[in-house]
Order: sequence, then C-alpha cells, then structure tokens
Amino acid sequence: MDTPFETQSEKLYQQIGETIVEMIPEEWEKVYLYGEVNEGFCYSFFYYYPENSTSPVYYMDIPKRFHIDQSEFDKVLFQLFDHLEELWETFKKHDQEPWTNLTLYLDSSGKIKIHFDYEDLSDANPLHRRIIWKYRYLGMIPEEQEDREFLEEYLKKEKEEK
Repeated sequence: MDTPFETQSEKLYQQIGETIVEMIPEEWEKVYLYGEVNEGFCYSFFYYYPENSTSPVYYMDIPKRFHIDQSEFDKVLFQLFDHLEELWETFKKHDQEPWTNLTLYLDSSGKIKIHFDYEDLSDANPLHRRIIWKYRYLGMIPEEQEDREFLEEYLKKEKEEK
C-alpha cells in the first residue's frame, strides 16, 4: 500500500505529464523537462522531440510555430509551474529532503522518469546550468563560441575529477 507521500507525488507526476502533453500541439516521441524550485521561486523549461524527428523543439517556440495565443499558452505554463511547486512542497510536507532541481523524461507511451538533484544552486550561473543540462540530456552543443568554451572547460574539469 502506498504512503500518503507516494500517492500525492504520483498524482503530481501525472498532472505534470498531462500539462506538458496539453502544451504540445503535435505528435511527439519524448520530452525532457528541467525544473528548479525554491522558496517563492520556480523556473522550468522543456524540449520535446516531434514524432520522427531528431531535432528537439524548445517549449517557448510552440506559440509562434503553431499560431497559438501566447496568453492561453502561458495559462497552461503557469499550471505546470504550480504543479512543480506543489511537488516541491509535498516533499517538504512529508519530511523528504526538498530537491533543488529535477529533470523529467516523458515518452509518448506515458512512461515518466524523474531525476532529483539536491545541489546547492545559490551561486550557480543559470545560463551555465542550462548549457550543461542541454548537453547532458539533449546532446546539444552551444552555438556561441563563449558558451562552447565554457562547456569544454566544464567537461574537462569533470573528466579530471573522475
């Protein structure tokens, strides 16, 4: 039998997945979402792979690409943020260590995988975190020279630490 924490978190995983699906107006194969929550703060973005495509689509490109009203899109986006914040609050309420960020993978069959991270992000550069995340989960190399150099340096340090 599931604990109240498991029941509540499973429900929220489902709601997060359903909200993402609602935001994508075409057939797709997989989604990678990054979410970061702290007291009074929520930041999230996602990329999805359209069916039969190897190129990910950034979620903020959806309204323009599919001629969707931005304010309608934003309503659903804020629901997504609310679900992420509620998930974070659920961890705290049930005496679980509150995560600082998560990566959620969702495939078109409904399978969800979530990786929670507990790293202190207070001094981390949001742009650098995003570059690392996009490389790690999407295999994307930055276009900007300065960003590529940052990633190369990061990967070099990471390799030396192993």
